[in-house]
Amino acid sequence: MAHQAAVNGRRQAERPARALRMGIGEFTAHALSLAELQGRLLALDLKETQTKTLRPIILAAVAMVILLACLPVALLGGAWLLASGTALSEGAAMLILAGTFMVLAAVMAWFAWKKIRTSCSALTRSREEFSRNLSWIKDTLQTGGHAD
Repeated sequence: MAHQAAVNGRRQAERPARALRMGIGEFTAHALSLAELQGRLLALDLKETQTKTLRPIILAAVAMVILLACLPVALLGGAWLLASGTALSEGAAMLILAGTFMVLAAVMAWFAWKKIRTSCSALTRSREEFSRNLSWIKDTLQTGGHAD
């Protein structure tokens, strides 16, 4: 009899432990599935972002190369023309043209930056989904897997 009571008591104690192991295993499986799906979504978002940002980055790089290559010749030539056609000195004409080209470069850089920022919006999906997944994990841990 005493042996049966010990066995029955052990079996009753094993039931919650077994349920806990099963619950932890199930939670871990769900969390791993979420992590795998989150990784896939991030990979897709990064690929989409790369596709959208490639052209604006190339545009910005080409604009910078052209600007840097042409700037000295254009500024000097334009400054000499401006100085010869007006009462401006060569120095003043050079400064005026340098300022004009700097404004042009700033406008081009602004357009490139604007395109790059809008093309990175694809990562918003990954951030939102990651936040939802973290909330689910927190809620599951706090409630013990039971809906309130």
